[in-house]
Amino acid sequence: MKSTDEEAKLRNAFEYIAANLDSVTESILKDNSLSEDKRKAETRNRLIEIRDRVLRLKLIVVVLQNEEDAYLIFETLNTRGKDLTVSDLV
Repeated sequence: MKSTDEEAKLRNAFEYIAANLDSVTESILKDNSLSEDKRKAETRNRLIEIRDRVLRLKLIVVVLQNEEDAYLIFETLNTRGKDLTVSDLV
């Protein structure tokens, strides 16, 4: 059965996250300056930290009728006196 575009994007996102998690855990597990127990604990702590960050993510979708509305929203956010975050800019 052929994957839909959405399924392919989800698979790519999963593979990206899995590869990055592997690199995080491998770097900790290869750290010979830590005891085995400390490596396991550090790996667990890092994975919990990553999980917690993912669970705190919020996605807001704003559907606009025209590009002019997008600029109006951006300008409104930009004039609040606070620096824009990366998520604001996306």
